[in-house]
Amino acid sequence: MKFRSLFIMLLFFTGVTLASPSEELATSLAEKMGVPDKYRKVDLEKLISLPVVPGATMVFNRYNGLSFDDFATSLPFAVLLSQDSVEQVLSFYDKNLTGFYKVKGNDQIVYFESEPQSLENHPVSNLDKVWIEIQPSVVDGDNVTLIKINYQLSNM
Repeated sequence: MKFRSLFIMLLFFTGVTLASPSEELATSLAEKMGVPDKYRKVDLEKLISLPVVPGATMVFNRYNGLSFDDFATSLPFAVLLSQDSVEQVLSFYDKNLTGFYKVKGNDQIVYFESEPQSLENHPVSNLDKVWIEIQPSVVDGDNVTLIKINYQLSNM
């Protein structure tokens, strides 16, 4: 017991922090996806205008969207990871996105702010729309829920 207390004090005074399991999984996924650090180190609360599941960890936040060859740009988007079950995450969004349209796809559920056309070519056909997608996934052998958010920038 003494050793553990000493170890924790040493970590505290040296500024070393232990990452939570969610943070470790999110970091692992971001590394596998090749996400640059500048999109990992963004304060979500100041940018995302939609509700974020409590306890979700950011994988990345592409706050400036994507630009395409035809000069079109997408809305900003973020990917978060939750260790909550899909059902728990859906319950949160069912309560917090009451005016949104809920559409079920093969392995995902998408909440659209405005009436959607279809999920046939999602997300490509919906880059300019506000939506939240919930999808089960496995990262490093752990079952997780991915939360993909296409959003308008909030007023800071």
